[in-house]
Amino acid sequence: MRLTEEQVREAFKHPDLRARQAALEYFAASYSRNAAIMPEVIASIEQFGPTEAFESTYQIPNLAQTPETVTWAIGKLRGFERPSSSRDQRHFARSLRRLLLEADPQAVAPHREAILALPGLPPLAVTRLQRRFELESKPADQLWRRLEEIAEAGKNEVRRKKIEGSEAKAIISVLACDAANADRMSEILGQEYDTDTPTPMIWLEVFAVRMAGEMRHEPAVPLLIEKLKCGGLTLLEEANEALLKIGTDEVVHAVRDEFLSADEDFRTYTMSIFGRIHSDAAISAGLELLREMDENENDDSDPEEFEEDRAWLACEFVGQLSTEAIDACREVLLTAPVYVAYDLQVGLVTACKLTGYQVPEMNQWEKELASPERYFNSDYNDSDDDLVDEVFDDDDESLSLDDEPADGFDDSGPLRLDPLGELAEPADEPEILTRAAPVGRNDPCPCGSGKKYKKCCMREQPLS
Repeated sequence: MRLTEEQVREAFKHPDLRARQAALEYFAASYSRNAAIMPEVIASIEQFGPTEAFESTYQIPNLAQTPETVTWAIGKLRGFERPSSSRDQRHFARSLRRLLLEADPQAVAPHREAILALPGLPPLAVTRLQRRFELESKPADQLWRRLEEIAEAGKNEVRRKKIEGSEAKAIISVLACDAANADRMSEILGQEYDTDTPTPMIWLEVFAVRMAGEMRHEPAVPLLIEKLKCGGLTLLEEANEALLKIGTDEVVHAVRDEFLSADEDFRTYTMSIFGRIHSDAAISAGLELLREMDENENDDSDPEEFEEDRAWLACEFVGQLSTEAIDACREVLLTAPVYVAYDLQVGLVTACKLTGYQVPEMNQWEKELASPERYFNSDYNDSDDDLVDEVFDDDDESLSLDDEPADGFDDSGPLRLDPLGELAEPADEPEILTRAAPVGRNDPCPCGSGKKYKKCCMREQPLS
């Protein structure tokens, strides 16, 4: 039995913080276009408080916005005084600023003057908002030419800071509003080029992948699968996000057909498909994959690699909030690596509470989760919180509003384009955190890699 959307939405009123967070992730991580979700998120924030309603508000900008929800966000931002705000409040305010930048143009348009007049809005944020407003009045041909210029100028660059990435992102958002641009986008996706030769196609391809997701263009699914099979890390991230936004059963079937025979990078990025696209087809595919990976029928695979991937797949799959998924993931937990087991247990406990599904392990799971030293090193100290403050501090204009490190178009770090060679590590790389809190598993990794925490240091750092 899989919970209906209506049943999941009831969790926004749940007294358990993890239950409310699970409801938020259920809709935000799948880029739900249901305009009724954000008002319920707002009601939860008003009931429990802006920093107490959810473990993280990082994904709120993924939800569909309306002029009314934008009005609410503006009002909340007016209420925050940066000098006196706590770290949690600053993170919440940053989520709201990203919401204003990434919301549908129709939702933001009535509030342009009010947004630009917000006190304390960083100058870089003002510039980006003004640019987006201006782009909406430009003809499509002019916007396409500008994208090509950005790609041409950046054909020798492998760093986001070296191209006009935030401008490209804004242009893509505008072009994606018109389905008439789908043919030109698909033409770019279908082009082949020499990855060893500097060419604007390196960037145009990335731009087109993002546009396919923004358009939710299902005919692009086969092309996106090909990018996942042969692209660098940026294309992997962008193509997977595009497939999640498209979110149909065709996506599920296409990924399922390639999953077991593909390389580890393909599996790492696409396993979220089976937890974040909510359908009976996704549940069936997830159950089949967990069973087949357990049997390890792929003769060319590394058994240990498959065992770890199976555990990470279960972490995603439990988010289906289905009794069938719970039973399958209970089995996986028995052999899951310790650095995956914590997340999987959290997911199982939350899923059981929301579905009302009774399992005999529940009391034991809750006891173990109450004693995190079972999973995490004991050498964690308060200075790690200071480190997170430093990494996520939004007093730096370069991190404000358009600051998502996992986003291929932000201006805050190197672009991971594998075909162009290995990049030097960023200077002054922060120490790896050795526990899940205070960084959420879907938040940017504090090491600055540009990947989500769960796909970076959380899996690479063995925990005792």
